[in-house]
Amino acid sequence: MAKYASGKYARSMCDRCGVEVKYTTLLLEWTGFKVCSECFDEKSPLEFPGRTPNDAEALMQPRPDVDVEANQGNIAATDISTGDTPIGTMFRGFEPTGSVNSVTVTIS
Repeated sequence: MAKYASGKYARSMCDRCGVEVKYTTLLLEWTGFKVCSECFDEKSPLEFPGRTPNDAEALMQPRPDVDVEANQGNIAATDISTGDTPIGTMFRGFEPTGSVNSVTVTIS
């Protein structure tokens, strides 16, 4: 394998401005040029964009948005209508029952 000289007495030219400087003082630039300290240009941090986090798009184990009372379970609501006019809301799978005592109506 070939060995290289240290170059401690060597002179070299800056690739950018052409000034003769000591070989050991040349700096390797990101462009691949060997330049003097006055011509050295650091790469802008904007050239190295950081990782941008991805936005979450979905929920883990989502629950449906259902309009039900508490303790009713997953019962979907449907409209009850007679003719053109809706008269109320009833839950599918739920049979409403009720009773009313006697009512007396007096018209005078």
